[in-house]
Amino acid sequence: MSRIIREFLQRQAALLAEDGPQTAVSDYDFPLAVVSHDFRGLMPTPGDFIRRCTEANRHVQSRGVRHLVLDLTAQEVPRDRRFRLWLRYTWLDADRRPVAGMDAICHCRDRGHRLCVEMVEYLAKWGEAVACDAAPSPAAARAAR
Repeated sequence: MSRIIREFLQRQAALLAEDGPQTAVSDYDFPLAVVSHDFRGLMPTPGDFIRRCTEANRHVQSRGVRHLVLDLTAQEVPRDRRFRLWLRYTWLDADRRPVAGMDAICHCRDRGHRLCVEMVEYLAKWGEAVACDAAPSPAAARAAR
């Protein structure tokens, strides 16, 4: 895994931190296309992204979530500096037990010095953490130890 992708995953995993959305917003191009089962649209500005992430954080934290583990499950071979990342989000409680999870596909561009997400496909309803009924991701299992 490249340094740029590793750093991207670290910033994204820190989204639950108080300043997480403000830190992660630099990884996205705006307007940002967002697609899920029940939403297709644009987040026009970085402020919209920060506001949505802050709302989502409040929602998952009200369900007892305290940590986010992010796994890279697949990476497309880049063409013209564009590629997709398949990610698994696993939210953990204070005891690091899986509470919820969701998969996403990030459509990215390698800007040379950083990775930029141009579109996100959430493989669940927009902003909804899907209950974990499957085994936790490998990284979540390691975090639980």
